[in-house]
Amino acid sequence: MASVRARKETGKLFFDFRWQGMRCREQTELESSAANRRRLESVMDRIEFEIGQGTFDYKRYFPNSPLATTAPAQLAVGSTKVVASVPEASATPTFGDFCDTWVAENAVRWRKSTRQMRLEMLRTHLRPRFGANPCQKLQEISRPPLKNE
Repeated sequence: MASVRARKETGKLFFDFRWQGMRCREQTELESSAANRRRLESVMDRIEFEIGQGTFDYKRYFPNSPLATTAPAQLAVGSTKVVASVPEASATPTFGDFCDTWVAENAVRWRKSTRQMRLEMLRTHLRPRFGANPCQKLQEISRPPLKNE
């Protein structure tokens, strides 16, 4: 789970999250206070949402980060990659498309902790396994085959 934490040495806030299997920590110049924490948690929620949708662009949020400039081709997950993975001729949405719609429609009703938990579950478990499958195929999935994988 992503979090906003404060460094003990300086009292400055920083982002701590996982993206593409890497642990990412980005420092800020903001002092640790309730107002600054709320502001950064709001940004962290947007980052988690974009990571869950596969549209997160590291350089957009952290342009001066060494991580954003080391491997731009690997780190830049933009809309072209997402669009290219969706077949144009198919009328059946993929599981990933359905998840995007479901989250967008329901995120407003969820508490922050529920939203974070569901985005994390989608990102770590469901999207990697079912993301590209058309929704029609998902009716064939049952619990016993999933336990063995």
